[in-house]
Amino acid sequence: MDACSSLTLLDAAVAAEVGVKLTGRTIKLMVADGHEIVGGLGIVENLAVEGEESPSHVAAAELPLKLKERLQALGLAE
Repeated sequence: MDACSSLTLLDAAVAAEVGVKLTGRTIKLMVADGHEIVGGLGIVENLAVEGEESPSHVAAAELPLKLKERLQALGLAE
């Protein structure tokens, strides 16, 4: 999850598990390590990050294995 941007990036499996409502719109993102990711735009009614809660737009995407491993190494993913 990247919550320091105007859009929160979630792995597609996690987004489905927590019930993200996808809008049907596809978006392209470039994350900090240079990966370009295509995902679906979604909306969640309440997203909590570090104690702050608010409605949020999210991108649900299949994250590349290399990116998942990097996020895990940084302690940003399980």
